[in-house]
Amino acid sequence: MTIPPQFILCIVLFGPGIIACYVFFKKIQRNRLPAKDSIDQDLSFQLPAHSSYLKIESLHEAVTDKITFLVFPTIIHAVVFYLLFENNGADEWTFIILFVVESAIIALLGFQLWRLLKELKCYQLGYRAEVFVSQLIQPLTLMGYRVHHDIEIKDCKVDHVIVSESGVFCLKTSTFENPKEHQSSEVEYDESSLIFPWGNDSSGLKQVQDNASNLSNLFKEVIGETIPVHPILLLPDWKVKRKGKGPVNVINPKDLPGGLFYFPDSPLSDEQVEDIELVLLGKS
Repeated sequence: MTIPPQFILCIVLFGPGIIACYVFFKKIQRNRLPAKDSIDQDLSFQLPAHSSYLKIESLHEAVTDKITFLVFPTIIHAVVFYLLFENNGADEWTFIILFVVESAIIALLGFQLWRLLKELKCYQLGYRAEVFVSQLIQPLTLMGYRVHHDIEIKDCKVDHVIVSESGVFCLKTSTFENPKEHQSSEVEYDESSLIFPWGNDSSGLKQVQDNASNLSNLFKEVIGETIPVHPILLLPDWKVKRKGKGPVNVINPKDLPGGLFYFPDSPLSDEQVEDIELVLLGKS
């Protein structure tokens, strides 16, 4: 029995579409579920790195979808070419069209999957670092400090906020993997950029300063007072060497709470501390 090449081409072109429709309707069904479970709803505070955890969950779903799309065309690709070689009735142009269509689909999905896996790896690394930092700073509550995690303000996310009578501190955790060819784990801070063994970076410094500014603006808007917020950039697994004193304190998270004394005191009254606490709880 000879299968018409046109029929084979229809299977190739419409097969992925059927899978796409199935995944689409599954996503609609999943989106109808409550965004938060009962445990999240009962919490009066935000868990450390909770937004990163949700992002990782969504990336896992996206990776699963891409693998589904990638496996299906690959199987169809193999079946189609087997039939073409088994039944030599297919003309040359049909073979070329099938090869181009299938190869393009597989290449596109493979590239998208590679990008998703790379993004997933970055978020997983950041998630582990944020949880690690939260475990280091949580004992500060026994010393009278107020600690908050994962505060969302406008379009930015503040990893950690520490509040005390001596001021408010905005903490950001940045993870930089050290390539194997570079043996040094030391980074220099020259007041305006971070100098790693492979080059300079200032994105983390700018982001934590923006976060601190947004947090201060939030306090101004809600409380009606100008409360300075001190930015601290945390670099796990890195030894920081300072060249001068910049606007951001860059430290290894293990240097806390000593790193809080980098800035001059900005004394807060008990009433101000309580007002700040209410604002942060409202953003959790």
